[in-house]
Amino acid sequence: MKVMKKLVVSAGDSVQVTLPKNEVELNAFVFPEPPPGTSYSYDWRLITHPTDYSGEMEGKHSQILKLSKVKLSLLGI
Repeated sequence: MKVMKKLVVSAGDSVQVTLPKNEVELNAFVFPEPPPGTSYSYDWRLITHPTDYSGEMEGKHSQILKLSKVKLSLLGI
């Protein structure tokens, strides 16, 4: 039986993207580190976004997420 531990996960401080830049890279930080020989899995999701949002997410299942084609609006990740 696997024992689940409490993890602290952060993508860092809030990020502001100023036009004409329309992409941002987020890096997940997890504490504690995974045990030797193992790794954590990642699943990035948009929590809030405009209904007409057409941006792209690269690396949805990796530690680093690249969000591109960001429009002028508020996104929750």
